[in-house]
Amino acid sequence: MSQPLGRGYDERIPLVLVLDTSQSMARPPEAPRITALNRALTDWLRDTRKEPRLSRRLEVAIIAFGSSVRVLDPATGRDGPADAATAFAPVTQVADPELTPSGYTLMLPAISQALGLAQGRRRWLESQGTPSRRPLIWLLTDGAASDAEGRPLDAASMAGTAEQIRAAEHAPDQVDRCLFCAIGVGAADQDMLESLAPDSTLMLDHIGYRNILKMITASSESVHSSDTPAEAHQQRRDYVALGEELRQLEDGLR
Repeated sequence: MSQPLGRGYDERIPLVLVLDTSQSMARPPEAPRITALNRALTDWLRDTRKEPRLSRRLEVAIIAFGSSVRVLDPATGRDGPADAATAFAPVTQVADPELTPSGYTLMLPAISQALGLAQGRRRWLESQGTPSRRPLIWLLTDGAASDAEGRPLDAASMAGTAEQIRAAEHAPDQVDRCLFCAIGVGAADQDMLESLAPDSTLMLDHIGYRNILKMITASSESVHSSDTPAEAHQQRRDYVALGEELRQLEDGLR
């Protein structure tokens, strides 16, 4: 059964969170990153539900990847169906997920899954007569992509997925266009992420998951369909730079 569209005909903003749940997210033992991420997701969902405009427009799909790629059922936060009509739900109807770390880092198939879901969702919304913006895909990882045996991937292995991202951002048919951003935390491999997303990789370990998710929310409203991918990615970098300046100013006033 497809997820309900909610009230009215507000322009929808499909958002796909692609979250690393490999074993490295269990580190450090005294304060596991996965625990902080779960807490931040709960807080973010609660805060976003309280925003009247976003609660009517933002719809969310969550993909978790470790040694497998899992599309979560938005109603339960557990493994669910992987089709564009059911993987998304209005943010008011998304259950708090409880992510657990295990396995390797099957990042590339997770990205391919996210691109397919995002493009399918916008086409599905169009078939329902519901206006929407370009879907936003946000990858969050603390490591580097591996194959199914846990072996790190080289640059040549990343090329196909990088081309997929570029093709989706610049698709000839506007309804197939998405925006992709990669966020690195912890010991994330910056060179690897930039080989996938040279214009939209952000290393944000210092600002915390809750602030990362707040940035994602702000970006979802600020990026317009008329913006080119380059303009949209520059807005994100400017937002992060401004936040860093404010943080440094606050630190100086303490």
